[in-house]
Amino acid sequence: MLQKLGEQLQQARQARGLSLEDAERIIRIRRKYLAALERGDHLALPTALQVRGFLQSYGTYLGLDAAALVAQLDRALAAARRPSRWHVPGFGAGSEASPLIARVSGRRMAFHSIAAKPSSWRRVQRIINFELLAMLSVVAVLGWAFVWGGRRIAPTLLATAQPAVTQAAVAPTATPTLIQEVLQTPTAPPPLTTFTDVQLGLLFEQRSYVRVLVDDKLDFDGQAVAGERLEYAGVQRVEVTTANGAGVRVQFNQRDEGLMGAFGEIVTWVFLPNQKSTPTPGAPPAPIGGTPAPTGTAVP
Repeated sequence: MLQKLGEQLQQARQARGLSLEDAERIIRIRRKYLAALERGDHLALPTALQVRGFLQSYGTYLGLDAAALVAQLDRALAAARRPSRWHVPGFGAGSEASPLIARVSGRRMAFHSIAAKPSSWRRVQRIINFELLAMLSVVAVLGWAFVWGGRRIAPTLLATAQPAVTQAAVAPTATPTLIQEVLQTPTAPPPLTTFTDVQLGLLFEQRSYVRVLVDDKLDFDGQAVAGERLEYAGVQRVEVTTANGAGVRVQFNQRDEGLMGAFGEIVTWVFLPNQKSTPTPGAPPAPIGGTPAPTGTAVP
């Protein structure tokens, strides 16, 4: 009956001049399933419910009575499920992959039980259960090994660490005499390299006001922000005045002179080619026109 149903589908498709590829493209059912329907091979299809759905869609596409086709399919499946009098011993319901062989009209035919065929979901469940059991077994073995190994290794580690602590506790205390003598010995700063001009670098660590005269000419007069750096080169003289001594660090002829003073302190430094002078602190910086040339003490 299933073969007759498949022949009916095949004849209807060929009468319309359609191919399986055409039907697959229109109704979105894979060609192998359409071919299985035309062969009457319901075992090649996933489930009985999907067989009905495929048959209904395919029959409607071919212009056939879909309801009649589905009813014919149900009768064929019911007939296939009924026990056959040509039952062969050893091929009962308990044998999943064993067909029933019968001779009908001189031909050998095989009948398979749909109920005996395990569903795809059951196969997936078996695989998942097996993998889950394997993972749990591995975790259990690793946990046991970790606990067992930790209990055996911990006493050994504690016994190994104890002598080291004892040895450090009884170690003799080093005498500080030699270190104190070294710390008390003053270290002379490196001598100034002889220069024929004045090379000056100002690195601002805080926001500060600064005025710079290069060879008695105003080069900069304003605010500088933290992180800013100014470079100057004079032939005879460079004078730097700031209103925040803690915000300006000076490098004179490739030598770090440190900060100019304290926070908020007004400081003036004068630099000649090979010497630095710090004039006596006075009033805040005045305009350039009325500023007399500072006199200071040379600093080696």
